[in-house]
Amino acid sequence: MSERTILIFGGTFDPPHRAHLELPEQARVALNADLILYVPAGVPPHKVGQRITDGQHRLAMLRLALADREHARIDIRELDAPADDPSFTVKTLEALRRDHPENTHLRLLIGSDQAAVFDTWREPERIERLAPPAVMIRPPLTAELFIDGLAADQAERWRRRLVEVDSTDLSATAIREAIRSGGPIPKSVPARVRDYIKQHGLYRD
Repeated sequence: MSERTILIFGGTFDPPHRAHLELPEQARVALNADLILYVPAGVPPHKVGQRITDGQHRLAMLRLALADREHARIDIRELDAPADDPSFTVKTLEALRRDHPENTHLRLLIGSDQAAVFDTWREPERIERLAPPAVMIRPPLTAELFIDGLAADQAERWRRRLVEVDSTDLSATAIREAIRSGGPIPKSVPARVRDYIKQHGLYRD
């Protein structure tokens, strides 16, 4: 059986938008990976107590957004976890590692903002062993600027893990606020997802 590489891309996807689709695909091509595995979060540890759209709505929207994406799949194990059990990345990766053969390489796809605080995550060294991070660098930040902003002992750790992708200022928070204020749903949200949001009256207080 030939080797394959899977990029693990987690998030709340509340709602999924163009950057959630295009930037991971650019990283997949750059890294010659076979698949992007989207992992919608149940209760992210850093968002405990915050208002998050029901997981089944977020899953339905993500399925609609990815319907035509050949190299994308969804893993729902975090959504299926108990509501009082925060979704720690290391636990998810341990489960994914057990589910895949040894010749499948797992890479954790994160943004540069997450890489900058990676050492605050639960068991970061174990995460690195399970699924070495691949870091998306977006303009105006460049790989060299990112490395220059790190402590000397961190530079080599991250240098070979960077992949540059297109610039985008899209934000799920801004999208939710735009809808909540009564404006049109931004076109950065896929059409099928816009229809779903309208149908279910999401994000409108």
